[in-house]
Amino acid sequence: MGKEFESDEERKAHEKKMTNYMSLFSFLLVFLVGYYFGMHYAAILAAVFSLLIGYFIEESPDPIWKQTWSLASPYAIIIAVGVINAAVIPVGAAGVIFTALGLHLKTIKQSIPVKVMIAGIAVSLATYGSLVEYPKFAQGLMSTETHESLPNFEVIDLQGNKTQLNDLQGKVVLIDYWATWCKPCRDEFKELETVVKHFEGNNDVVFLITNADTREDLKKVQGFVQNNEYQLPFYNDETGRASQIIGLKSYPTLILVDKYGNLRLKHIGYSNAENLTEFLITKIDELLAE
Repeated sequence: MGKEFESDEERKAHEKKMTNYMSLFSFLLVFLVGYYFGMHYAAILAAVFSLLIGYFIEESPDPIWKQTWSLASPYAIIIAVGVINAAVIPVGAAGVIFTALGLHLKTIKQSIPVKVMIAGIAVSLATYGSLVEYPKFAQGLMSTETHESLPNFEVIDLQGNKTQLNDLQGKVVLIDYWATWCKPCRDEFKELETVVKHFEGNNDVVFLITNADTREDLKKVQGFVQNNEYQLPFYNDETGRASQIIGLKSYPTLILVDKYGNLRLKHIGYSNAENLTEFLITKIDELLAE
C-alpha cells in the first residue's frame, strides 16, 4: 500500500526528494563504473541516466536551468574538479547536458517517436565521443612529446645485473616508473604486458619496468614480483638517479627514449579509458621507423 499524503505539496516534496536520491544514486553508480571499467563508459552511463531522470521527473514551474542544477549539481561540481583532474570533465558535462536535454524533451510539443529519435541521436553522439574521442582526450592530457637528450643512468634487474642507458643506443627504450603500493601502476601493468608481448623477439625494443621508490629495496621488489604473476622485465632504480633525471613526481610515469638516447615521450598517470596499449605500440613503431 503506497504512502498517503495530507496535501499535494507534501506529495510533490516527497517525489522531489526521491528523485534527488535517484539522481545521487545514479551519479555514484556512474563513478563506480568509471573507476573499475573506465571513464569513457561512465560518460555514456551519465548521459543515459541523466536523460531518463530529466525526462521522467514530474513537471515543475521552475526554469530548466534551475531544475538542471537541482538534479545534476554533483556533475556540475565534477566539472569544477576538472581543474585538478581534467579527465573527469566529459563525465560531468554529459551529466549536466543530458539532464537539461531530458527536461527540454519533456516540454517540447512533439510526438513520442520524434522525442525518441532525438534522444537516440544524442546518446549515439555521446557514445561515439566516449569510445572514440575520449581516449584521444585522455592521451592528450597525460602525454607530452619532447626531444631532449638524456644523460646516462643505470638500473638493476632482479638478479642484480646493471643496465646503463648508454648501452642501449640504437634501440627504442620504454621505461615505466612505478612503486609496489601504487594501484594505477598495477593496473597499467596489464596493458604493458600486451605491449611487451607485441614486440617479443624484436631486439630493437627494450623495456625497463623500473621501481622508482627508493624506500623499496631490491629485496622488496623481488618479493612483489614473486607474489604476482606479471610477465614483465622488472628493474630497480636503487640510487634514484634514473627518476631524478626525468623529474619524476608521480606514479606511474612512463617515458620513451629513441635510438639516439633522446627523451621523446613522457606519459604521466594511467587511465583505463585511454587505450594505452594501442597508443604505445603506435609510438614505438614510429620511433623504430626513424
